[in-house]
Amino acid sequence: MGLIGWIFKRLVVLAVLLGIALFFLQNHIVKLSTGAILRAKSNARMTIGHVDSKLQKGFLRLEGVTILNPVGFQENKFMEINFVQVEFDIVRLLKQEKHLKSLFVDIQRIYIVKQKKEGINIVEIQNKSGSKSSYGKQDAGLSVEDLRVRIGDVVYKDYTRRPPKMSRIFLGLEQRYENVNSLKSIVDSILTQKVLKATAY
Repeated sequence: MGLIGWIFKRLVVLAVLLGIALFFLQNHIVKLSTGAILRAKSNARMTIGHVDSKLQKGFLRLEGVTILNPVGFQENKFMEINFVQVEFDIVRLLKQEKHLKSLFVDIQRIYIVKQKKEGINIVEIQNKSGSKSSYGKQDAGLSVEDLRVRIGDVVYKDYTRRPPKMSRIFLGLEQRYENVNSLKSIVDSILTQKVLKATAY
C-alpha cells in the first residue's frame, strides 16, 4: 500500500521541485502544476483550495486538497487533506538532494470504495501509477528531519452489496518521526497497520 504514500510524495516533492524550477511564478501556477503532475503520474484527479508558497524561504503549504477517484466510482472523493506543509533547504534541493526539513500531512478523511465493475478505488488508481518497485525506486533516498502525519477517519463503502454497506472508522491518528531516512517505509507502515487494518476490506 505504498501508493498513498507515493501520492503524498508526488503531491509535495514534485510541487516543490517544479516550483523551484519556475522560481518566480505565482501561487496559482504552482497549484495548476501540482494537479497536472498527479494526473500524469497516477489515475487520480485532484483539487487544491489554496497555495501558500514562499519558495525562496523554503516553505510550501497546500490547503483544502481533495484527491478524487477515477471516473466511474459512485463516491467522488478518494482523500480529503486539510493541508500539506513542507519546509526545505532550497540550496540542497537545487543540488537535487532529496531532503526535507519538515513535512506535515493532515488528512481529514480517506475513502475506500469497492464496486463490482471498477473494483477497489486504490487498486484502480494504482493501475496507472505502476508497480510498487517502480515508484519505490523513484522515491528511494528521500529523507525528512521532522515528519508528522495526522489522519482523522476512514470511510469504507462497499457497493457490491445490496444494500450497499458503509462504515466509518475514527482513527484519531497522529504520528511524529525524527530523522526519517525512508519516507516510503514509514507511510507504508502507518497505512497497513492502522488504516487498512481498520477497514479490513
